[in-house]
Amino acid sequence: MADFIREEWQKRSRRNGVVAVMSARHTHKENEIASEKMKRDIMNFLERNYGPLDNKRILELGCGIGRFTRELALKSRGVVAVDMTPGMIEKAKAYTSDIKNITYITSKISELDVDSLGQFDLVFEAITLLHILDEAEYKRSLGVMKSSAPYIFICEHMADNAPVSQYSRLRAFEEYENDFHPFKLASYDKNHYCVTDWFPLMLFKRSH
Repeated sequence: MADFIREEWQKRSRRNGVVAVMSARHTHKENEIASEKMKRDIMNFLERNYGPLDNKRILELGCGIGRFTRELALKSRGVVAVDMTPGMIEKAKAYTSDIKNITYITSKISELDVDSLGQFDLVFEAITLLHILDEAEYKRSLGVMKSSAPYIFICEHMADNAPVSQYSRLRAFEEYENDFHPFKLASYDKNHYCVTDWFPLMLFKRSH
């Protein structure tokens, strides 16, 4: 299964522009417009609900071509950006080559050495968990996220009526809320869409 997924994402990394990380069901123009809107929506959500990113250390999981990496790095102390696909990392590095506070790591989330990375202020994950099909790997990935920072942000395509590829598993909003326990859902936006697909925003806070 792992090789099957790795091969697909390496193949997608050869696509031009945002289509490398977005649905082929939509036109290139639709994806470009939706990608820019999603970047604005997510950064505004974080500003309102988490606060300024100044002096914050961020762990970004599933960085893809670096479209969120760039936004996060420009506003924070530094970003460690992780993706399992070498082709995606190469594109992200090229896109952010003028920014010096980014460290890239090629790895699956579940295989990260969290002890060597140290603690972060925020874990950031967008449109990655749905591509973890193996339930045990999914649970290990959540464990990495929970142990890395007191706050976790996710943006995921969640269960709706959209067609689902063999490379995706759409989970319900309530499923994510339960799976991140004992973290509490601090803020959310259920009215967020990418083109016509449902992509709620969720910010979790560690429960003390």
